[in-house]
Amino acid sequence: MRIAISGSHATGKSTLVAELAQRLTDYTTIDEPFYILEDEGHLFGDPPSTEDFGLLFDRSVSLLREVHAGDVLFDRSPADYLAYMTALDPALVSADHVEAAA
Repeated sequence: MRIAISGSHATGKSTLVAELAQRLTDYTTIDEPFYILEDEGHLFGDPPSTEDFGLLFDRSVSLLREVHAGDVLFDRSPADYLAYMTALDPALVSADHVEAAA
């Protein structure tokens, strides 16, 4: 089963993923794309820009497609970043984005 924890900033998603991982020991845990990209050297704005959210969305979609483990806990989902993009500038969001997030 693939489980993605969704929610706004600082609501306890990472804490929930960590607690679930302790109980669901057969699951692979995938960090939030923000931290993955930050570890790779990407510098995010504070607050993140619309371009940052687009990059986060793309990485989140890629992770869903690339991770082939059967049981996975994702810290965030493409839907999170799609929501941020929609709130910042609805014109940024296309039908392709919505389809990729599904």
